[in-house]
Amino acid sequence: VEVRVLGTAFTVDATDTSDFITVRVRHGRVRVSGERGDLELTDGQGARVDRLTGEPVRQAAPSVERWGDRILQFHDAPLARVVATLQEVYPVRISLSGPNVERCRLTATFDDEPVDLVLQVIADTFGLEVRVAEDGTYVLDGEGC
Repeated sequence: VEVRVLGTAFTVDATDTSDFITVRVRHGRVRVSGERGDLELTDGQGARVDRLTGEPVRQAAPSVERWGDRILQFHDAPLARVVATLQEVYPVRISLSGPNVERCRLTATFDDEPVDLVLQVIADTFGLEVRVAEDGTYVLDGEGC
């Protein structure tokens, strides 16, 4: 399998125990070539190559993706999933409050931003309010989607 960098940020997972080699592109372009063809990938796209057949297959982008410690990429991700990811990355508690807040779906990339800025962007996107409860929990509150 050959992966050629064409000016980009990407990851390759080629662990010995897997039957597949997986390539994900954060931004830019990458060409993935196997014995049975090649694919060109751009921002947010991915592919996996079967080690036995050498055939590359395009993969759908996951709704949540972490790149490094605090580079987060969300694609049509449910807000509950976004909150769960933020709580894994930052030492905070976050809750959703409001009739339809959990129905909101976020598409955004955050590159090493402080959590209060990330939450404010989410609040502004969906017309929500960010407040801090007495116990220190961040609360995203509003009508929702």
